[in-house]
Amino acid sequence: MERVIRALDTNIVVRVLAEPDSPQSALARAAMQTPFTVPVSVMLETEWVLRSVFRWRRDQIADAMLTLLELPECRAGSSLLRWVIARFADGADFADMVHLVLADAADRFVTFDKDLVRKAGLDVPIAIETLT
Repeated sequence: MERVIRALDTNIVVRVLAEPDSPQSALARAAMQTPFTVPVSVMLETEWVLRSVFRWRRDQIADAMLTLLELPECRAGSSLLRWVIARFADGADFADMVHLVLADAADRFVTFDKDLVRKAGLDVPIAIETLT
């Protein structure tokens, strides 16, 4: 029998991470008992919800996301997503780091943001060109 991998939506992830006592949290936790993945776009929205709605600190968000990626049934543990979370934990904007890893079809990422090179670090997955 073929195993199905389900992609989880933000509302599932947030129920597990931030609302463990909500009526839907048990269903959300059950969804994570079989192979699942969390699309990068869902991680992006999850960061926004945890920061903006729940007022979580950066370190709480990063720790929760890494814990999610380490669940036995999670199939979303790419090194690039871990890179995004690590840079975010060090102070970079989560969305900016997602933009960098998703620009892999390009040779350069072009921006006006002069701080992006510093925040992305030395191991950035794409060259950054800053317009002045």
